[in-house]
This record gives sequence, C-alpha cells and structure tokens, in this order.
Amino acid sequence: MTIVDYTNFPDYIPYELRVKALAIEPKLDIYWQDYLKEILQGVSAKCRQNICEQILNRKNIFWNESTQAFEYKDKTQGGSYLPLLATPEILDYKCLSIKLLNHYKH
Repeated sequence: MTIVDYTNFPDYIPYELRVKALAIEPKLDIYWQDYLKEILQGVSAKCRQNICEQILNRKNIFWNESTQAFEYKDKTQGGSYLPLLATPEILDYKCLSIKLLNHYKH
C-alpha cells in the first residue's frame, strides 16, 4: 500500500471535511453557522481557504471580516425554506400525518 503525501497537492481537502462542508445548506438549517465553526475548528489556514474557495463560495457562503462570521448571500431571492414549512397548509398536512400515524400505530 502506497501512502500519498498530500502536501504535494495544495488544493486537497480531506474527504471527511469535504463531506461535512458539502452537507451544509443554509436554506434548510438555521444552525449552519455553528456547524461550520465546528467543522473548521483546528483546520489549517490552507485547508480552510480550500474549503471556502472550493465549496462554501459555490454555495454563496462568504466570510465577513467586519462581523467575523460566515454569511449566506441568497442570490435566488428565495430566502430560507424554513418559513414555508410553517404555513397553515403544511401544518395541516403535518397534523394529518400525525393523526394517521397514531391511528395505524394501534
């Protein structure tokens, strides 16, 4: 088995970090910033830069120097999907689903 020295690949992002960063979706997760901080904790500056350039920027997530935080710039004007999940129609479906589950559970 050959061990690869990844220092020869300056744009490399370790698989585990890549998967975690790809899973971030600001429109669906209100805690995405906390999760991102957790992912980047203890990561080298070069790896952090690679994650930002290769993954986060494509998801419209950018570092704001003045607030010292990542921000999501929604370019589709769609905003978050979370408010849509609280509409009366969706809540009615949720209520119906719960009733059906409870009915057939017994």
